[in-house]
Amino acid sequence: MRPFPCPPAAFFAAVSCLVFALSPCGSGAESSRPTDPLPSVWDLPAALQRAMQANPDIQAARFEAEREEGVRLQVQARLLPRVSASASTDERSSSLIDRSPYEFNLPPSNRSAVARWGYDLRVEVRQLVFDGLSSWNSAQRQKLRQRQAVLNLMNVANQTVGAVRQAYDAVLVRRAQLAAERQRVTDLMQLTDWAARKQALGAIAEYELLTVQAQLEQARAELADIERDHIFAEQEFRRLLLLPGDAGPLGLTGKFEPRVFELAYSVALGLAFQHRPDLESATLAVAAGKRQERAIIGGYLPRFDVFASFAERTSYYNSARTLDGWTIGAMGSWNLFDAGESRGRRLAARAERRQAETRLTQVEHNIGSRLREQYQGLDQARAAVVAQDAARQLAARAHHQAQRLYTNGQVSLESVLQSQLTARQADNRYLDVVYRFNVLVAQIEFAIGGVAAEPPAAAPWKP
Repeated sequence: MRPFPCPPAAFFAAVSCLVFALSPCGSGAESSRPTDPLPSVWDLPAALQRAMQANPDIQAARFEAEREEGVRLQVQARLLPRVSASASTDERSSSLIDRSPYEFNLPPSNRSAVARWGYDLRVEVRQLVFDGLSSWNSAQRQKLRQRQAVLNLMNVANQTVGAVRQAYDAVLVRRAQLAAERQRVTDLMQLTDWAARKQALGAIAEYELLTVQAQLEQARAELADIERDHIFAEQEFRRLLLLPGDAGPLGLTGKFEPRVFELAYSVALGLAFQHRPDLESATLAVAAGKRQERAIIGGYLPRFDVFASFAERTSYYNSARTLDGWTIGAMGSWNLFDAGESRGRRLAARAERRQAETRLTQVEHNIGSRLREQYQGLDQARAAVVAQDAARQLAARAHHQAQRLYTNGQVSLESVLQSQLTARQADNRYLDVVYRFNVLVAQIEFAIGGVAAEPPAAAPWKP
């Protein structure tokens, strides 16, 4: 038995960099739908690359990161100067022109008390000076939320890598089971033919022929079940990679074998607490909650703005006269009573921050608990793979010897059928324990943050 080699750290780094290229920090392309032609035969690296480009969960996480980046720019803009330009012109009706009583019946003129028409051109610069640091804390909070969105993108990518790997193995194991079951049907058809000939000659009783025929029909039914499971496994693989239904037969390369995984629990635990994106995201959620509370507290304090504008306009009393110049000023406001709105917002923000703290505690506890649970079953799963591999080899040898002895008339047909059933069960159990072992390895890799297990000192990708 030759173990299937684990992809090196550079492979996972390449996958992470591909996610970064799809993230808002890495690419400005509008369309994320891959346009390259699909390969006719998939290997695991190609499948993972396709998933990073097309998986709907990854795309949704990417667009969420883009949305949070847009919100961050909006909030940050509150701290920067605002420049605006305005222009207006107007003409008043005679009834709106203010004049003295003795001039009331006279026609309007440029010397009227209020000009009949005018225009106003203005450019203004306005800057926030102080608002209790509310806008600054809001900007810092949104920066943390944008970082959380990127971490969520990384976490979804890690989950997708594990799901694609498991789906890839599931297709391979179903195909191996399908080949074994087809071989069993072929062997039973041959045994049925032998038994029919011997029964016709009177060498065996009819019940032996009926027994092998019943075994053949049962094998055909089980073959149909495995074909159905194989179809389901292929469809799951296609869904993860967003492959079209008319893409043709699904071709996969590689042999289904147990993966190599040698990583001490203490090292894995350190990697998990250092590189888990959801742990860092939960930590940032607590910090973002605190920033939100500070932003709301800042709303209790007064707000001050300064502005400067340059204007050119006509005189209010003489349309022929033009005025221009600078206006510099400051404006302050203080919301003294808002009927409890700020207090309600502060209570809600405090509850959200406490929820984030509870979530952080839960994530920290679950990391150690689940990783310990996975490692407790890892040695047993590895031992089961080794033992079941030896069992299937012995069962295969016993079945071949039983077939040879049956053709020579040294054993009964029942012995051949029993040896075949034992060999098939041993093959299926071996495939099952290998699949469970590979799933466990994929779960551990996700639990340590998607960092490749070999070498353990490989530096993870950081956006």
